[in-house]
Amino acid sequence: MKYFDLSFWALFGMIIGSFVNVCTVRLPLESSNKKRRLHLFNSQDTPPYLRHLIKNQKISLFLPARSFCFWCGHQLNWLENIPIFSYLFCKGHCNKCKNRIGQKIFWTEAIHGLFYLGNGWLLNGFLYPLASNICFSYLWVLCHCWYIKQLRNKIIFFGTIIVFCSSSVYSLLIINWKNI
Repeated sequence: MKYFDLSFWALFGMIIGSFVNVCTVRLPLESSNKKRRLHLFNSQDTPPYLRHLIKNQKISLFLPARSFCFWCGHQLNWLENIPIFSYLFCKGHCNKCKNRIGQKIFWTEAIHGLFYLGNGWLLNGFLYPLASNICFSYLWVLCHCWYIKQLRNKIIFFGTIIVFCSSSVYSLLIINWKNI
């Protein structure tokens, strides 16, 4: 049973790492001001499809709904959307246009998988590792989005709520444990 639990934590960490990648890329684009958007739009380094999304202001955390290639706009199918394995299977390139996908995607998913696995192994139960892992992913997003003040304030506010809820759950668990 322990191997199932550890496999669960590793897989769950890679999935959350994939979502964290979406957050660290899309949240700054969604929250950027007109000056930053104009700079990105005019930059030679900005991929064509991303430039199109910036121009039409059609990028947010949930729009487009599926993962896509920033260069050609190819929406990833389910096989191309499996954390870590898809990156290795596609050799770090888009299947349609063959442009490179950044290594940041691979490393974020891998580090999350390993961190979640380690917490699942070191911490007993389900709630303690879950709370610790959520805080780790939250801090990862916060660190990557720190340079945008408006977004930073929203993330800190949301993090305060997470910490309050986590501490409430911890205190309830401790109280219930002492009463047993």
